[in-house]
Amino acid sequence: MFDSQLELEFSPDKSTAGYRLHGLSVLNWGTFHNRVYTMNPDGRTSMITGRNGSGKSTIVDALLTLLVPNRVRNYNVASSQAGSRERNERDYVLGAYSEIHDATTGQGRKETLRKPGESYTVLLANFFNEAYKSDVTIAQILWCLPNGKVDKVYIVEKRKLSIAEDFNELGDIDNLRRIIKERNFVTFDSFTAYHKKFESLLFMDADLGTRSPMAIFNQAVCIKDVKDLTQFIREHMLDDGGSKEKLLALQERFDDLRSTHRRIETASHQITQLDEIRETHSAYTARRDEREHVDKLRHAVEPYYAQVELERRQEWVDELKHQEEAERARLKTARIEVDRLRDKREVVTKRSATFERHLSSWEKGLSLKTEDDFLSLRRDLDAHLPRIEGNISDLDEKNSRNFLPAPQGQRAC
Repeated sequence: MFDSQLELEFSPDKSTAGYRLHGLSVLNWGTFHNRVYTMNPDGRTSMITGRNGSGKSTIVDALLTLLVPNRVRNYNVASSQAGSRERNERDYVLGAYSEIHDATTGQGRKETLRKPGESYTVLLANFFNEAYKSDVTIAQILWCLPNGKVDKVYIVEKRKLSIAEDFNELGDIDNLRRIIKERNFVTFDSFTAYHKKFESLLFMDADLGTRSPMAIFNQAVCIKDVKDLTQFIREHMLDDGGSKEKLLALQERFDDLRSTHRRIETASHQITQLDEIRETHSAYTARRDEREHVDKLRHAVEPYYAQVELERRQEWVDELKHQEEAERARLKTARIEVDRLRDKREVVTKRSATFERHLSSWEKGLSLKTEDDFLSLRRDLDAHLPRIEGNISDLDEKNSRNFLPAPQGQRAC
């Protein structure tokens, strides 16, 4: 709040500095009956003039009702005798305008414009800050219950409101609270909370007691004759100084600030150390992760190369199996060739036997021609027989080599 007050004090235009009253509106307040009456000071110092009974005090009392608690509120004191309070909140809500004598009761009875439970009253003030271009509106909605008690709702909004647009058609008094709640106003059920809220929004100092702005305003409006202006200003408006208390408070605050500064420096040093610890821990964690990764690689080398060697040997085995299958196919072919040659040898043997028979017949002299044929065949046999026997011997040796085990020094590693 203090910084905001400094900004308000140093506004460019002193005449418009701070939040100032720009509008005051009333509905069903005192003799202002059945429609909205509005006064627009526009933030300037204003004077209310008029004949006696024209409603000057009624307007001022409406502003008092918005700003000052009921227990200390001075209604129409300036126009009353001996400072007595001839008006009250209920009279304003009902619109009391005269008092007649009731012969039945022997007492005076007030004549009013409105009856309890039949209407409601709205008081609204709009404050505007020229420097901030900001509005604050305070309002009160009052109504008199059939039992004579005055009920009310307090409203504080950080925007500009008007009775005609925002508080029209509120219905009967039984539904007032519900309708106001449906219109999403910031409402309060007690004057204390309402007063604290608008004091905060208007940047008023609430710790001055009897010298607070609202207390001075309440005293000022009831003054009709000031005998000693100097004494009045001294008692009601000037600060008593309090330099000793302020100095002690300033010293205490300085000690608190110095202690706070030391704690901040200590905390800053601790934060620096914690940052170093965090960086060291991060570096340690990175190196540890790197070492774990290297250890995993080292442990994975042997299985990796074992797997590579296994795959290589598996490929070698597969290749040997292919070679074995090829050799088996060649062996099978060789066996078939051997069987064929054996069959051919049998044929040759049979032909040799036949030739022997023919030779035998030739020797017996059966036929010279037959002998010549025999001799021819014998020559052919003698010519072919060594070659056939050689082929058979080669095949037998080859088969023996394929099926005999390899020598110890020639086995594959």
